[in-house]
Amino acid sequence: MAQRPILVNRNWLPNLWGDVPAEEDKWLSVNLDNNDGFQRFINEGLKPSFQELPLRQQHRLKETFRYALTQFDETELAYAFDSCGLPLTRPQDEIRAFYIRIWQAMFGTEDFTQFDPMQYLEVDGSVQSMWS
Repeated sequence: MAQRPILVNRNWLPNLWGDVPAEEDKWLSVNLDNNDGFQRFINEGLKPSFQELPLRQQHRLKETFRYALTQFDETELAYAFDSCGLPLTRPQDEIRAFYIRIWQAMFGTEDFTQFDPMQYLEVDGSVQSMWS
């Protein structure tokens, strides 16, 4: 029996930011180029929002993130940051390096490059389709 494909959707990646766009006052002064600012962003923003998601949505978002890190180009990764109305200035680092730092902060030593692209199926849909 064939294994079900892992569904991913480029429009789900903005869900990574959780409630950050809605908390503008909290994040306006955070500098993502500064390690303290980055850690605050992870520990007070991304991790709690991710952990509050139901397990199915956590899995979908994590696998979409893994897929994005290995399959998206710099333009697509930058768009996922820039299009969300985040109250943050994009870091000066290469955007892929920034996302890799997020992966490492969120998932530790789990290797995002260890995956078989043949197991993934990119589907269309809106940001909200992650919930269906």
